[in-house]
Amino acid sequence: MGFVQSILNSPPIVCYGEIVFDQFGGKSLIGGAPFNVAQRIHWHKYPTYMISRIGNDLLGKQVLEYFRLSQMSSDYIQIDQKYRTGIVEVNLEKGSPEYKIVKNVAWDYIEHNKRLSDLVAESKAFIFGSLGSRSEKSRDTLTRLLQKASNTVFDVNFRSPFYTKELISSYIEKTDFLKCNEDELKILNGYYGVNSFSLVDQISNLSSLTGLKHICVTLGSLGSILFYKQQFYFNKGYRVSVSDTVGAGDSFLATLVYNLYASPQQNPQNALDSACAMGALVASRPGANPPITEKELQQIIHKNLN
Repeated sequence: MGFVQSILNSPPIVCYGEIVFDQFGGKSLIGGAPFNVAQRIHWHKYPTYMISRIGNDLLGKQVLEYFRLSQMSSDYIQIDQKYRTGIVEVNLEKGSPEYKIVKNVAWDYIEHNKRLSDLVAESKAFIFGSLGSRSEKSRDTLTRLLQKASNTVFDVNFRSPFYTKELISSYIEKTDFLKCNEDELKILNGYYGVNSFSLVDQISNLSSLTGLKHICVTLGSLGSILFYKQQFYFNKGYRVSVSDTVGAGDSFLATLVYNLYASPQQNPQNALDSACAMGALVASRPGANPPITEKELQQIIHKNLN
């Protein structure tokens, strides 16, 4: 009881950016990278808040209903009277998603206020991505919130054409923990002139050149590499039958951040193993936020150990 109470009274983890409806295969499912991360951290029963903006429309009402049914707080979800809730058209080819992200929607107009600053200032970790700042309004709000955060987690999530070298570099300067995939690492290596052959050397050099303290690179079915407090940790991945990879990286990040920042019972290797297992389970099922049980998570980790 004491441990549960201590979690409930802990500083929250806060996610910033887009809430959208992913439309694919005749379905319309709530998603967006920061929302997916927030939802999965909430799955860990840790205090979690989402900062975003939705339209005063049917999809917006569905967002609020999802939060209510999931017992997630919607206190920091803004309602826009002019712009509609975000939509992303997802095309799946061999399980790899391609996105057509509708422009000029509600999450492009997240407004800064003192309540948001106070929330971020008291947070355990503040998670953001590059897509959530594609517009000037939301970008300005993010910039002001980053000044208040003590632990920033940058989930790169490159989505062309909504990023520039200058924008990404400015965020890296404010980042404590960077998460990217192998393709995104290549882009970052180009930005900073990293020419090393091995991933370990690439990550080490990127850390030296940028001052990044912690870096995690996901490798799809091949697992992930974590550079944390000057040490490397590795996971070779978990074999599953892939349904689609939508949201797998988001649930990976959520589980990693929870275990590194919010769980007193995990070390970096255990945190990475749990994150890779969660990402694999999500990839084995359709949609970004499929239900996963703790038993299933432990079973796939235990199976790999044997």
